[in-house]
Amino acid sequence: MRVHFVGYRADAWFSFSSCRLGFLGAWSLKYAIGVDIEDRARHLKALDLANHYFSKDETNAIKRVENHKRMRTFFRLWSLKEAALKSIGEGLPFGLDAFEFELAPSPRIVHAPPEWGGAKRFKAHTIESTTGSCAALVIRKRA
Repeated sequence: MRVHFVGYRADAWFSFSSCRLGFLGAWSLKYAIGVDIEDRARHLKALDLANHYFSKDETNAIKRVENHKRMRTFFRLWSLKEAALKSIGEGLPFGLDAFEFELAPSPRIVHAPPEWGGAKRFKAHTIESTTGSCAALVIRKRA
């Protein structure tokens, strides 16, 4: 079972995510935050999904890497996008294309919705594991 929860209180922001390989949670009194964890072993058509939900540059980043790194790159971007959406209190219906990322040399938000302050208000982090999961944390400076 996969559970995602994003919540808000006047003094705290928290986010949780889980997959079959683990659970990730974070909270902050200073920043709005979002987390996501994904099981990289899931079989899916990464390029088809990327073509539909990711920017052209993100999709090209996935195409440029070899097969075993392709899924890792896809899930890094996917988890960053989900975490970013949670950092504004939204979910997938808001649109994965609302945020655009670059992965090298380190994760960075290239585009974020202007109504949330644009890319300069966000910081992105990926968390790699040896268990086959890929996770992300996105923090947003609160106004």
